[in-house]
Amino acid sequence: EEFRSLAGSCGGEAGDFVRFVFQPDGETWQGFKKLPAAVAHHHAYVHGLLEHTLGVARSAKAIAQSYVGTEYEPDIDIVVAGALLHDIGKIDTYVLDPGPLSTLEGTVLDHIATGYARFIGLADRFGLSPLTRTLLGHIILSHHGQKEFGSPVLPATPEAFVVAAADNLDFYLNSWHGADETLDGGMEAGRAISDFDFSLQRRLWKWRPEQPR
Repeated sequence: EEFRSLAGSCGGEAGDFVRFVFQPDGETWQGFKKLPAAVAHHHAYVHGLLEHTLGVARSAKAIAQSYVGTEYEPDIDIVVAGALLHDIGKIDTYVLDPGPLSTLEGTVLDHIATGYARFIGLADRFGLSPLTRTLLGHIILSHHGQKEFGSPVLPATPEAFVVAAADNLDFYLNSWHGADETLDGGMEAGRAISDFDFSLQRRLWKWRPEQPR
């Protein structure tokens, strides 16, 4: 319901395109709604791709709205559409058998390449205009934020900056949530330190305030 609400909030051509891509009975949605977002690093479970995409889109929209009225106000429709589409390539790079596994394409091409290829095919079928195609394609290609993290291009628009930042934040927070605590640490503030997390290259402080009874 939240995904449909976010897609429905997109106006203009970008919104029409997102609703075309994620038609409830369409092939794209059938894979997208159940697949993981990774094999091990983050959201590596059934429906993980949907959960991660919602986290990114929710955060990206809030960030974009916080800049309304500034000299570098992002186009919120492009931000939300780009966030909902940014990991569309994972449909072609992961399978459940029964747990998350990489496909051949996922191993040797990775999801940014397959995502852009899938996006171009859908854009051709929809008849997406050259400008909207470039704005959304740029977000897909740059959403990892750095070339050493797999993006072939760096973010170059406010909309791409916002989606890349939201994607990174959701990855960090999910990794924090999933990090194992040391066996004797529990939730005591001074001892709730995770084991070393290789995805984030650090240990994490897992303390949370004690909930009132």
